[in-house]
Parts: sequence; structure tokens; C-alpha cells
Amino acid sequence: MNQPDILIIGCGVTGLTTAVLLSELGYNVTVKTWKMSPDTTSDKAAAFWSPYRTSEDDQTFEWVRSTYLTLEELSHVPETGVSMIDLSKYLPDDQDHTDAWWLKAIPGAQYVSIPPQQLPTGYKAGWHTKVPLMETQIYLPYLLERFRRSGGKVIPGSLVTDIGECLAPEWLVINCTGLGSRTLMQDNSLVPVRGQIAVIHNPAVKNIRVDASVPIYLVPRKDGCIIGGSYEPGEEEEHPDASVIETILQGAPKLFPGLDISHVTRTYAGLRPSRPTVRLEADPLLPGLLHNYGHGGAGFTLSWGCAESIVRLVRSQAEFS
Repeated sequence: MNQPDILIIGCGVTGLTTAVLLSELGYNVTVKTWKMSPDTTSDKAAAFWSPYRTSEDDQTFEWVRSTYLTLEELSHVPETGVSMIDLSKYLPDDQDHTDAWWLKAIPGAQYVSIPPQQLPTGYKAGWHTKVPLMETQIYLPYLLERFRRSGGKVIPGSLVTDIGECLAPEWLVINCTGLGSRTLMQDNSLVPVRGQIAVIHNPAVKNIRVDASVPIYLVPRKDGCIIGGSYEPGEEEEHPDASVIETILQGAPKLFPGLDISHVTRTYAGLRPSRPTVRLEADPLLPGLLHNYGHGGAGFTLSWGCAESIVRLVRSQAEFS
């Protein structure tokens, strides 16, 4: 049985991860994209493994667990930009169990409660674990280079406005356009959710810290300490709002008392492609078209698991073609 050629639309973390996996399995893969790193939505993510606002079902659990395991392996390769880092999450309510379902995806369920005396002021509970951190400025170029080394091709500067023009009997098309699918596929269930971030130079922060209620988080990276974030459904403007950034900055010292927030090196905003559920399926109306989009703020966290599901779909499509 001949393997079909693959055309992937979109070059964020979802498209790139899918492209890498298929190309390394021997498929002839081309990525067609309007934007490339460092200008994609994925480049603006804090990008630590955390199933943020994902659906709580068995399939999603498998995706997050599989992605964790793959990223843990990549953390042993320095050039990937992936590392395992301590994460502490603080809860203002000691009855908050919203994370219980996905913490079980961590191998060996290796997470522990934080003793009350170690909690910052204002928090009643918390837990600690170790998660993968993907430094986007390193990780996304690593994926692109890995894809190219495996024989993959990229066509940049190509904005697809008609999915029908991409379809042909001789290849499969995988739609990884994220929020772009709102117009490309007329998917009105997709909603942009703006997230805003400030970056400071502060070497004192050594681990990820998250306030479960706001949310505010601190993520130390080589290019600075990221302070996020915001969750603004329906916002279309992909630029930071000074008042929101100020609120984020003022909330950060609650997580890390004494944090110096006076020297902000940059601010930015991105639009998460939020959807009630990830769309990962063969299109029921357009033969030869597969979808992998709608990951919201968990694109990195779901990336490898979703790519593995796409591989299974590709194989099943080839069997019946």
C-alpha cells in the first residue's frame, strides 16, 4: 500500500508537531503556512505543560499523558529547549479539586500537597509537581529544523482562504490553522480568547508559580521571567492593553513576595483558538481532509498526543482509499 502525500496547513506547534511525526514515519509532508516562527500564536505562549481549560474526558487525558511522556524524553536533549521544571500551584480555596483529573496523567502521579506553612499569604492550599517547559524561542525552531532534516518542505507566506483549492485525490490535507478555521471552515464554535503577558529580567524566580484563581503565573525562561496572564473571551485585538498588563504585574508579587516588577523588557498578547472540544477528525463532508485545531490555551500540552491520533487517522484513510 502506497503512503499518501500529506499537505499540512498551519505552522504553529500543532502543525509542526504533526508534520514532524508524519515526516519521520516516512510520509512526504509539505507545510503551507501564512506565518512562521517567531510570528505565530504559539510563539507567544508561556508553554509549560498544563491542561488549561481542556475538556475532561478519556481522549483528552490520553493526549495530555502522551504529550507529557514525549516532552519528558525531549528534556534530555539540550537543543530542544525543553526542560523539566518545578511547578507550584496555589489555591485560595482548600476545597478546589479542579486539577485532580489531569494530575493523574503525570507518571506515577508525582505531585504533593504544599504544607500550610510554606504557602504564600492569602492561599489556603497548593500542590507541587514537575512539568515540561518548552522555551518557545528554542523549541519551535527545533521542531522546524527537525522537520526539514527528515525531508519535510515548508511553503511560507501562503494564506489559504479556500480549503477546496487544497484538496486533491493524490494527497491528504491536515488543517492545523487554529483560529483561522473560524473563517476557513466557517466554524463559529471557535472563539478568540486573548492572553496577555509581560516579561521582566529577574533571575530570582527559579520555578513556575501559578495562582489558580486569577490566573497569574510566573515562568522563568532563558529570555526572561514571563508574567501572565489574562483570559479574555471574544477579544479580537492582538495587542496588549496597558491596564491589563498593569493588573498582571501588580498581582505577581503575591506569588513571589519581593518580586521586582519595575523593569519590564516587553509585553505582548495572543489569541487562543478556543473551542468547546478539540476538533480532531476526518471531515465528514470533504474526503481527504483531516482536522486538528481548537486546542485553546493547551496547544503545547496536547500537541504530541493529538499528532499521534492524526497518524492513526492518516493510516485509516489510506486503508480505505
